[in-house]
Amino acid sequence: MDKKDRDFLVRAQAVTERYEARLDALAEKITSMEGSELRWSYAALMEFITLDNRLTRLLNEYHAHIARVEHLTEQLRSERALNALVTDANRLAGTDGANFFTKTRKVIEEQAK
Repeated sequence: MDKKDRDFLVRAQAVTERYEARLDALAEKITSMEGSELRWSYAALMEFITLDNRLTRLLNEYHAHIARVEHLTEQLRSERALNALVTDANRLAGTDGANFFTKTRKVIEEQAK
């Protein structure tokens, strides 16, 4: 896993919370607009359409963010499991076998890329 991906995961929770706050604020603005105002006011109708478009774009960004977080979390989990497996194998195999398992890990990582 790259450093940029690890840094992304460190900030992911805060970014997710900001996305959710922004989504809630936009949804609140949209629901607070009165229907009678939208029927008779062109400016209010245009503002409603603009807010709705912003909400749609923000939802798409949010879902892409969540998908990336899930993907990277699974990748990190797999990487940690592989590291633990190699560490255990090296401990059990001793000095002679350690080189074998370390080389095997490198091959597995190369094939995963």
